[in-house]
Amino acid sequence: DSRDQESADHEEQRDAVEKALTHKFSVITGGPGTGKTYTAARIIALMASHGIGGNPIPRIALAAPTGKAANRVHQSLSAALDLPEVKRIIGGRSVPEEATTLHSLLKIYRGSPKARQNAANPLPVDVLIIDEASMIDLPMMHRVLEALPKSAHLILLGDKDQLSSVEAGSVLAELCAQDKPYIATISKSRRYEKSPGIGELAEAINRCKPGKEPSLPDLEKNENVTWRELVKGENTWTPKWLEEAKDRLEELRRLIIHGKNVVKVLEHQTDFQILCA
Repeated sequence: DSRDQESADHEEQRDAVEKALTHKFSVITGGPGTGKTYTAARIIALMASHGIGGNPIPRIALAAPTGKAANRVHQSLSAALDLPEVKRIIGGRSVPEEATTLHSLLKIYRGSPKARQNAANPLPVDVLIIDEASMIDLPMMHRVLEALPKSAHLILLGDKDQLSSVEAGSVLAELCAQDKPYIATISKSRRYEKSPGIGELAEAINRCKPGKEPSLPDLEKNENVTWRELVKGENTWTPKWLEEAKDRLEELRRLIIHGKNVVKVLEHQTDFQILCA
């Protein structure tokens, strides 16, 4: 049974690769840990080794809406492209060595919304892969499409259930709401295998309908999620959990002050994150 399930999971990834190779525009969506980056690495490897659209050596560019997202996708893709089974497909062909922000890609500089890469001066690419596409707003997507050569392939990667862009337009979510042949969904997540409670809660929140009472799992039995309910009369600006957050940040501050290795400090920083609206 587990082999059948694994085969079904891989079938979703194969479908995503096929759609990216056979459509000039494609979307690959899935939650955290579903293997979007690994799938993108396979697509890049196949395009680099076999060409695309009659072009034997395609120019492949990788981008993301923010610097942090670009850095993260570069690290993840580098690791995926270095896997033996992927390296065999590449066969020594060149692959993207870095990811850039959309602003850098389009040459949009501080103080001006104008893109230097545009319809009159299109991007020098044959394939453009954009990660974290849920962050892309409508004006930025317009600029990307305007600057993309008509012969080029565009592949969007992202989680349709993530928060939409800060500016106007939920481009990825609205695209994925349509039943189109260029959209591939990868559903199996490996992110929560060691902490299934978080995955259950995330899925329950995604299923919530506006205006309806949410149907959440039993949080009392959830070992991976600590529910911190605001006590009546408690100061919302200084809740009890804030002390725990301060302790963790103080630990990080001590690491920085005592001259620990910079890489170790940054690794420790990722152990604890504060998310807020």
